[in-house]
Amino acid sequence: MAVRFFPAGPTLLLFLFTVLSLGYQTAAQVCGFAEDDCIDPLAQTAVSLPFQPLFTQNITFYYGFDAQDPDDPDQLALPENQRMPIVKASFWLRYAHTYLDGDDDVRENRTSELALRMGNLTGSPSGGNNGCDGVWGPPCSEQLKEALRHSIYELSVSGSYYVDPLDTVLDQLSENPPTMVSCPASVFNVGYIPVETFAQEIEAENCIEMEDPGSSTNPWKTWYIDHVSAQEQAEQVAVGIISRAPTYGSVPLESEDDVQVEIVCVRAPNEKGV
Repeated sequence: MAVRFFPAGPTLLLFLFTVLSLGYQTAAQVCGFAEDDCIDPLAQTAVSLPFQPLFTQNITFYYGFDAQDPDDPDQLALPENQRMPIVKASFWLRYAHTYLDGDDDVRENRTSELALRMGNLTGSPSGGNNGCDGVWGPPCSEQLKEALRHSIYELSVSGSYYVDPLDTVLDQLSENPPTMVSCPASVFNVGYIPVETFAQEIEAENCIEMEDPGSSTNPWKTWYIDHVSAQEQAEQVAVGIISRAPTYGSVPLESEDDVQVEIVCVRAPNEKGV
């Protein structure tokens, strides 16, 4: 089995050049608020969790945010009616380079994705399902994972063309939310759920194409949220959704239980201020 990494883009090359030219200064010294290819987190948190069989060691989910106030010098140059609190949010995964079992063949075509649901959700991450049970209770955690597995399964056997299964079903669920009696009605009622594909298992080539592990200097997704202050963002629970699902054209699954979905709930900073 071979492991290939997605090509390093100009963002990473530019960062490496910048670090060398500045004498190995840290990313926090070179990443401005307006730069969307890096982040200098005002608050950041991380959770370690298993994601087998793709990874034989735990992976680590990272979420962080930066913030800018209306009295920031950059905003003072704007007309007064255009000044506002803004949050810059970001996420990524870190993992060791251990995939499946080193000598195993790739026996199925699978796409692995990471999404981040954020907004209209507060609480205290703790307990099972990587902290989500403490936010909305174990029944909601299981119903959410079941709804995602079911939707991905139905998509995979529908015959309809798709590229990224998790991204596709999240769009569908946002438009037509499922009934989950134990969950808040707003679970899918958010304006934007960013999704990143980080692994493609390709049976015909006996290889796995992997995204490079992320970091604050190379985050997987970065976006801006207007009219939200740092304090308001710190109260929000971010829900990470990690899936491993059939690539389009794969051999049909036997049941929705063959779709892998994990969830993780965090706040940044957490209640200990870390």
